[in-house]
Amino acid sequence: MLKQSFEFSDFSQEAIKPISETIYSMLSGFSISSFVLGCSFPINLSDDEVSMLKHEFQFKLASAVEKNLSVPFDGELPDAEIIVDFNSSIVSIFIRSVYIEAKYNKFSREIAQTIFSCQKCRGRGCKECSFKGVSSIESVQELVAEQAMIFFQASGNKFHGQGREDVDVKMLGSGRSFVLELIEPKKRVVDVSELEKAINSFADGKVTVSSIVISSKQRIAELKESKARKLYLATVTCSSPPNHEVINSLLGKKIEIKQRTPNRVSKRRSDLVRERNCTITSVNILSSSVFQIELDAEAGLYIKEFISGDKGRSNPSISLLINADCVCSELDVLKISD
Repeated sequence: MLKQSFEFSDFSQEAIKPISETIYSMLSGFSISSFVLGCSFPINLSDDEVSMLKHEFQFKLASAVEKNLSVPFDGELPDAEIIVDFNSSIVSIFIRSVYIEAKYNKFSREIAQTIFSCQKCRGRGCKECSFKGVSSIESVQELVAEQAMIFFQASGNKFHGQGREDVDVKMLGSGRSFVLELIEPKKRVVDVSELEKAINSFADGKVTVSSIVISSKQRIAELKESKARKLYLATVTCSSPPNHEVINSLLGKKIEIKQRTPNRVSKRRSDLVRERNCTITSVNILSSSVFQIELDAEAGLYIKEFISGDKGRSNPSISLLINADCVCSELDVLKISD
């Protein structure tokens, strides 16, 4: 939010010009197509006085701002929301974010989806994170937002994904949908095809994006609430050679699973037992103790824990079904259903 103080003495016609000029100066460099303006009048005024000022002073101030900016007052979906507070003599301006939607693929097992705060200082900044407050782990968010912020001349960003994969999991296939929110953008219209090229060049093969479009805030909730099934490829390593016939017998099976919140995420997730299902769509024996399976899984199933059993928190599990101690040594997302 932009903030700036202004000088004020009374609600005369002469007071309108300096306030409108302050607003014009604050919005210099911002490309906006509409605005809305409201006033917070002194708290010691009566309701009748406030009503009169809203009809006279506030209306004239909005008209002056409209003339200075050469953009219309529009309360439907304004690019800038202006509040003139006569109690604190401060103008506050909220610039509506720009939202871009796309899909990303991740080809590295060393990249997170979003920026990690430094675990030692929790984002405050310390020697371990070079006083940046963030982990040294690279992220999809950084690789995408670096160029997007340049194109839109934004002051910050937020990344909203359609779910997420772990750092060591590749995101293949047609990619995972996301919305990148660009905060306080000075530009609102860019060539998205050029932006896509710039991001992919900057990410240098570690991450690629496709199908960038200008989106809306509403899409964030829609992506978060979607229950898309996912197709995974999991490499399973067993502590001792299992029975290969038993492994092959899993092919085509739809498995109903009761899964308690995994230990590794229990600090940030409610401790619940969730019922999910998956179908083993292919089995490939790689060696005596290593095999691969493709799983068509319901949204919300923790694949690594389904394979290991997570000390009984996932029931059944691949370990239980083939009677061997198993771990997921590699995991790829092959497809996210539309």
